Amino acid sequence: MTSGSGEKQETVEENQKELRKINKGDLAAVKHALDEILVDVVTDADYPEDFTASNVRILLSLVVCLMAPASHFLPAYVEEHTSFDLSKKAIILLCLAVYAVGSIILTAFAYMYEKDAILFTKQKKGTFSSSGLRVSTNMERYDDTYQITIAPLTKSGKNKEQQFERAPMEFGKSVTKWIDVNGVIAEDIVKKDMNKFLKSFEKSAYKKKS
Repeated sequence: MTSGSGEKQETVEENQKELRKINKGDLAAVKHALDEILVDVVTDADYPEDFTASNVRILLSLVVCLMAPASHFLPAYVEEHTSFDLSKKAIILLCLAVYAVGSIILTAFAYMYEKDAILFTKQKKGTFSSSGLRVSTNMERYDDTYQITIAPLTKSGKNKEQQFERAPMEFGKSVTKWIDVNGVIAEDIVKKDMNKFLKSFEKSAYKKKS
């Protein structure tokens, strides 16, 4: 009997560890937790993640950050090791210009391309589509509705028949349907709802391979 009780207790403890608990009053934490689940749902549905956007952002950020040490060390290096006739002030101004332009491009990239996107994917395995997905989420301030938008991430190609055939699709649900009073997320229900929404989008967007 003692052994059986011990095994049951271990099972209960393991189940409790698997439960994801958050502060319901922190909307940022709520959104972040649901975003993680959504990313898992989409990638588990055979959509490989596309890291192009994040790589571009990292590269731009790196260039912008390098301008600070460059403006400090580059003038002395140019003066000592090269024959370029550039004053220290000109080099510093050049670094400042690159920093300003890089910052503007980085801001524009985030505002115009990434926006509320949490995931970019490549085309789904096993379909004729050459397009991936752009998955965006949003939660307005003082609102408990978690909004999901799935849009086609169409790349230019010669075969237009391979592209998505529908417009972006939206889905919204109150987080109170997914999170109990103690802040525990019902992940099974969340994943079920998200999967259902994804399949609804796919139903009219893809041509399946026979």
